Amino acid sequence: MTMLNLIVCCVSFLLLEYCAAEVDVNTDQLINNQILERLRVLENQAKTHQERIAELESRDVLLQEIIIKQQQRIEDIEKDARTKQTVIDDLEENVKILNQRLEIISTIDQSNDQSISQGVEGTLGIQNKEQDMAVKNRRQLTETDTVAFTAILTHIMKDLGADQNIIFNQVETNIGNAYNVHHGVFIAPTTGTYVFHVTTFALSTQAARCKIVVNGRARAEVYATGNPTDHNTGSQLLVVHLSQGDDVAVQGWAHDNIYGDGNLWTSFSGFLIHSDVMTNIVG
Repeated sequence: MTMLNLIVCCVSFLLLEYCAAEVDVNTDQLINNQILERLRVLENQAKTHQERIAELESRDVLLQEIIIKQQQRIEDIEKDARTKQTVIDDLEENVKILNQRLEIISTIDQSNDQSISQGVEGTLGIQNKEQDMAVKNRRQLTETDTVAFTAILTHIMKDLGADQNIIFNQVETNIGNAYNVHHGVFIAPTTGTYVFHVTTFALSTQAARCKIVVNGRARAEVYATGNPTDHNTGSQLLVVHLSQGDDVAVQGWAHDNIYGDGNLWTSFSGFLIHSDVMTNIVG
């Protein structure tokens, strides 16, 4: 091999090396460009996903607000329903009391009609029959006009509502059946003078206030309050003239607690001391 051929070979080898290096550089650049493009695509996708997540979170907050409003609306509807049910219950109780009054009035009217009829017969000259019927009427009036009751509270009534009747749920005595244990109301079966007595028991550091109401109007008040070391009781007695059908009840003060355990600590009593109907007929 001549020198010239050797030089040519060296030059050719160098050219091949250069070309190979140039190809590798182009390949790396291409790969890098592809990687960068893929990264840009992934970044765009990540941005799109982040925007979607933010949108969903915003919708979730909105849905939570809607749910809270719906729950509040449901609670308002339930509260309104309970209020209406309470009004309905009160109306039903008032209807029951009115029906009891009508029954008592009907009974008294029948008795009065019988007495008038007997009086007419007496004026016609049937003296013996008149005397016999008068004695019989006096005996009947003496029996029917015996009115007395005592009822006690056997449990604690907490956080009373304003003008809420205290229902003395255990009846000890109810001669004449004038006290309604279901509603805590006494209904006068006859016109006359009555005595009522109320005793309340207050736990330590608590107040137990109540009032005797006649036809819904306060006529006497009772106050009892305990102290840190002891309990206390309060009592009140009321003498009042009632017409037949008048009602008497004991009502508590708002938010007070009335204590009862069945031992006559808290009680409601009353009795008839003089009947106007008895006086009119006997006279």
